[in-house]
Amino acid sequence: MVIKARVAYLGRNFLGFERQKEGRTVQGTLEQALSDYFGTEILIQGAGRTDAGVNAAGQVVSFVSPRDIENFEREKRAIDRRLPKDLSLLSLEEAPSGFHPRKSAKFKIYAYRFSFAERDVFQPSVAFLEREDKFNLTLFEKTLSLFVGRHNFASFTSKDVDARGFVRTIEAIDVANKGKETSVVFKGDGFLTYQIRFIVGAAFKVAYGELPLEEVEKRIDAEERSILSYKAPAEGLTLVYVGYE
Repeated sequence: MVIKARVAYLGRNFLGFERQKEGRTVQGTLEQALSDYFGTEILIQGAGRTDAGVNAAGQVVSFVSPRDIENFEREKRAIDRRLPKDLSLLSLEEAPSGFHPRKSAKFKIYAYRFSFAERDVFQPSVAFLEREDKFNLTLFEKTLSLFVGRHNFASFTSKDVDARGFVRTIEAIDVANKGKETSVVFKGDGFLTYQIRFIVGAAFKVAYGELPLEEVEKRIDAEERSILSYKAPAEGLTLVYVGYE
């Protein structure tokens, strides 16, 4: 039986999603808990490999259960009790035929949150910034609007090569501001390594008056790759949802 599960985690405590030889990762932690629970080795596949420090409120994974599951809610609660406090199992269900958490995904939603308030240790999924007086929100939003649509994002990823190429579609980027906190929601058909953090980082630079808007614009769909050196802090980014329809 192939199982589809949705999980959430606090990224600052993990060295990213993908299993590594050394260091604490989401995949490694979840696989160990599932293996202990089922009494046999369980390997999982994920919808995306979030970076070190990046959070998830709706990461999707799949695994093969060694036995049939009849009461998914009861099993979900039992597995969740075995997980550490910074990793939670949100749902458990039988996967449809041919399901793959990454290849079957139609879209993903990420949110980037940042604030100019005093740093709050009880808000670990928010990036706290300084120099509010020098930050131009209008320029920030204008920069982000350049990225909406289908583009070549080769200059906005750390990878030299990608199996799917560098073209992705960002359907929408919505900015909401409330007091000192701003939330930026991205919806797209997929995102490259560090893509959102490079995009937000470029928008930060423009908003602070440290980079001309034209320098960002000419890197979108550029024939020659030219990466900007600044990534937005990882803690502000959260994988919110993975859609399959």
